[in-house]
Amino acid sequence: MNFRFLGVSYIFLLVACLISSRQKLAPDVSVLSMQIMMVMTSLFVLSISQKITKGSLLFIIFSAHFIMSVVIRLFYIEHWNDPLGPIPMDALDYHMDALKASRYSLSDFMNLCIEDLDLDDSGFAYILYFIYRMFGNNFGIHMAVTMLCNYTYKIASYYINSEYSKLVIAILGTLSYSVVTSANGLKENFFTLFVVGATYYSIRYYTTKYIGNLLMLILFSALTVLFRLAFLQ
Repeated sequence: MNFRFLGVSYIFLLVACLISSRQKLAPDVSVLSMQIMMVMTSLFVLSISQKITKGSLLFIIFSAHFIMSVVIRLFYIEHWNDPLGPIPMDALDYHMDALKASRYSLSDFMNLCIEDLDLDDSGFAYILYFIYRMFGNNFGIHMAVTMLCNYTYKIASYYINSEYSKLVIAILGTLSYSVVTSANGLKENFFTLFVVGATYYSIRYYTTKYIGNLLMLILFSALTVLFRLAFLQ
């Protein structure tokens, strides 16, 4: 693969977006610097993706994703005095609910879930409860992208070779959208993880008929319901 061509394409796309934007939408120097940082980080991960193992690549994706999110949060603090951005709203509610819930024991937390029927708003906070308990509130939210890349790699391996599968997750794991979403504390990356996880286990069950794969398919599919129950009402 010609990574020089890929790099030029990234830069050209960035410049084209800036030129096509109206003047009032053109980013200032700090925003442009962050965009360039994300492009260069993505290019770096892409350039080494073919030279390392899948496990090493997943670790680098996690590290790059975490570092970029930290930089974005520092930018938010500098400009808006809030690590979750100018209008945190839902993200702040999710985070505070998850922090509060993470202080509960598992049994107390389950009782809280039974008593609280408003899953439409608090369902994601319940997911964050387990993420915070297992990985902490600083690193936990970035595990979603790492796990998403892992399942995407496994799906891709069914159809393309290992080298191209690593390239796919290198692109997916460094997308600016997923980085900003994680920095903002929103739920899109988790929802994507559960959809991709359900897809992977559906393929596994179709090919092996192992009951464990069916149970995982049901679990991942059921978790997607926690994001929005309005369609059931």
